Amino acid sequence: MVALTEPTKTHAFTVCLKDDAAGIERYKAYHAAPWPEIVPWLRTCGVLDMKIYLRGRRLFMHLVTTESFDPETGFKRIEELPAAREWNEIMYPLQTPAPEAGPNEWWAAMDLIFDMQAHRSNSSEDEL
Repeated sequence: MVALTEPTKTHAFTVCLKDDAAGIERYKAYHAAPWPEIVPWLRTCGVLDMKIYLRGRRLFMHLVTTESFDPETGFKRIEELPAAREWNEIMYPLQTPAPEAGPNEWWAAMDLIFDMQAHRSNSSEDEL
């Protein structure tokens, strides 16, 4: 297990669900009760926290990972777990790349354009 004091990185990705109400409900149900092997394996691979948000058909995934986690190799490592491969075989048919995704992207990486922590001003916070 990674110590919480280890430096971390954040990542943001997006993908869409197919326009299928039953499929969207199925996707939500799977994520409401993930298989018991999945979460510990994600941690083993360097994912410290994962949140997935849904609006309409658009999914947004926010990851907090170890500093050494690289999405390209890290996600391949996650697939080493047979249950994770099976999970993805169920999830992929429910998804479709976001319109702005590149030709080789499924979950498209998003760029960070604002970080509140980078704009902290101790004096103005103390005045509040």
